[in-house]
Amino acid sequence: MLCSRSEFPDENVPKLKVNGVGVEWRESVLYLGINYDRKLTWSIQFDYMVKSCESRLSGLRKICRKDFGLTPRNALIVYKAFIRPVLEYGCISWLNISDTKMRKLQIIQNKALRLALRAPIETPIIDLHREAIICPLKEHLLLRAAKFLQMALERNTLSGRDARFWLALHTEEEIKNTPLGVLKHLI
Repeated sequence: MLCSRSEFPDENVPKLKVNGVGVEWRESVLYLGINYDRKLTWSIQFDYMVKSCESRLSGLRKICRKDFGLTPRNALIVYKAFIRPVLEYGCISWLNISDTKMRKLQIIQNKALRLALRAPIETPIIDLHREAIICPLKEHLLLRAAKFLQMALERNTLSGRDARFWLALHTEEEIKNTPLGVLKHLI
């Protein structure tokens, strides 16, 4: 797969062969559970995450009734065990998705928190996060990515060049309040 935001005429795409067999070009590739599309818009990955989370939210809705069901504490554990991993998986790859897509993922987290805490719709989102002791999704994902980079740098499994490339994908505002800000001077 050739990744580029610009359009390539078919005649300019290199013809690759492995052991004499031509390699087929594709618009998207599934690699280690992450869907990479040709322009790295993450649309296929995003659609998969939303669909998967919505079906899991349906299950959470069934076990978090107002009159019976799990306690809020246990419902949060279910959210962290079954929904949030879908939102987190491979985030270091796709964390530069558009703000619109990130907001939609945040809405999924907000719905899960409302269900788990049995909060009415008019409850402010900041109160949901405070009550659940969970930070907003983008901050959480940046923290996970920072921890991954820190661990990779400490174990010498990631070069400074690779880490600088990842940092270049994100704005100063996004990383200043995360361990990435601390890591930045190391690379």
